[in-house]
Amino acid sequence: MTKKPSNLKKPLLSQAVIKAIKSLCPVLCTGNGKGGVGKSTWAFHIAAAAVEAGLKPLLIDMDEHLTLTVTGSTHPELPDYAFSCEMFKDEGITKPIMELELLPGCWFLPRDSRLDEVNSTPFESGIVLYPHSHLESLREQFDLIIIDTPPGKGNLQQAAFLCADTAAMITELSNVSINGLVTAISVIEQLVETLTDGETDSPYKVPAFIVVPNKYNSRSDGEKALLSELRTNEILLTNEVNVRTPIKFATDNLVPIWKINNGNARLAAKEMRSAIKTILELAVKK
Repeated sequence: MTKKPSNLKKPLLSQAVIKAIKSLCPVLCTGNGKGGVGKSTWAFHIAAAAVEAGLKPLLIDMDEHLTLTVTGSTHPELPDYAFSCEMFKDEGITKPIMELELLPGCWFLPRDSRLDEVNSTPFESGIVLYPHSHLESLREQFDLIIIDTPPGKGNLQQAAFLCADTAAMITELSNVSINGLVTAISVIEQLVETLTDGETDSPYKVPAFIVVPNKYNSRSDGEKALLSELRTNEILLTNEVNVRTPIKFATDNLVPIWKINNGNARLAAKEMRSAIKTILELAVKK
C-alpha cells in the first residue's frame, strides 16, 4: 500500500500567491497590546515559511525577543550592520542588513539600546511617521517585510501598524489578551483618522486585521466560549493554534516548528502553517 505524501511536504502557497507577494512586497506586522501572547514566535515562523516558499523576507525587530534569541543580547554590538532604530531617522537604512545565520535567506534588522529612545520621544515630533517613509526603498530589496511589534501603545507599535498592509493580531483566549488586541486596533484606527483628516490622498491607511487565536487550550470551557464569541464578531480569524511545548523550543532555537520531528510538533506545524497560509493569502488579496 503506497504511503500518501505528508501535507507538510506540499507547497504552502500557490504560485499565484507567491507571484503576487513578489510583485507587491506586502508589509505584515504581528500585534497585541499585551505581551507574552506569541507575537515574536509568529513573526519568525512567517519569515521561515516565506523563505521556504522561495521568497526573500526582511524581519524587523521593534520588540526585543528575536534580537535576544539571535544575538544573546537586547543591546547587541554589531557595528557593521543596520538596526531597526535607523528607520526612525531621516536618512533611513544606510548600512548593510544582516542575513540570519540560523535562517539563511531571511534578512534581519535587530534592535539595540537606541530603540528605547523612540518610545520616549514626544509623539508630536512625528517620529512614528519615519518608518513609513522608508518603506519604498526596502520594498525594492525584498519580497516581504515582517515587523515584530512590542506590547503597549507607544510610538514603536503605532509606527509598525502605520507601515503594515496586514496586521496579524496574535491573542490568547483570555479577556486581558483580547482586550489588548482591541486596544491596539482602536489606537491605530484613531491615529489613521487623525492623519487623514482633511486629506484627499493620504499615504496612511488602516491595515487589514486578522486574528490568530494562539496558545488555545481546547479543554478549557472558558477558552472555548471566548473562541466562539470571537467567531461571531465581524473580524477575520485564522484557525486556532493549540498550546504545545515544542513551539517554545522552536522559537528559543530559531527552528521552524515543522523541522522538529515528533508527533506534538507535527500537530503544531500543521496548525501554524494553516494559519500562516491564511495570513499570507490575505496580504495579497485585492
